[in-house]
Amino acid sequence: DLLKTIKSIELQMGRISTERWSPRIIDIDILYWDELNYESEALSVPHKMLLERPFALLPLLEIRPELRCRLALPLWAQDWSDAKPLNARVSREYFWPRFM
Repeated sequence: DLLKTIKSIELQMGRISTERWSPRIIDIDILYWDELNYESEALSVPHKMLLERPFALLPLLEIRPELRCRLALPLWAQDWSDAKPLNARVSREYFWPRFM
């Protein structure tokens, strides 16, 4: 039901079907849900790519710092213990968004 609601919101905001990985007007993802592990064709919780996406993981860790102990964080994320991800930073390897 939550996924259907999210897809409806995306459509109302102007999202159209495009190629995978192409730019979108809006993209709402379910990143994490307490201790829930769920897998279907349409949805994976936690998000399959969460640990590979600094633009998603770092804001999540900022609002839920206790997840540092629950998730097997990649090395790059372990170095960001006091990070404020919404204060963007650019590195050679990662793009840090200025607006989330």
